[in-house]
Amino acid sequence: MPVVRVSANGTVVGSGYHTGPALDDGFAVFELPSCDATVNWAAWLASACCCDQELRVFHIDPAS
Repeated sequence: MPVVRVSANGTVVGSGYHTGPALDDGFAVFELPSCDATVNWAAWLASACCCDQELRVFHIDPAS
């Protein structure tokens, strides 16, 4: 899955943040069963935080 941004309404933008401050506000790590579940969680977080959320796949555990 490429880096994408998800808005509070679930809209997926096909790129992450091109410019902006360093990631120093925090992050969340989830192990979810599908990309759709990931987008749903990101939309929920975007709604709660009032800002788009960037999604990145950083590790896939083949045993999970």
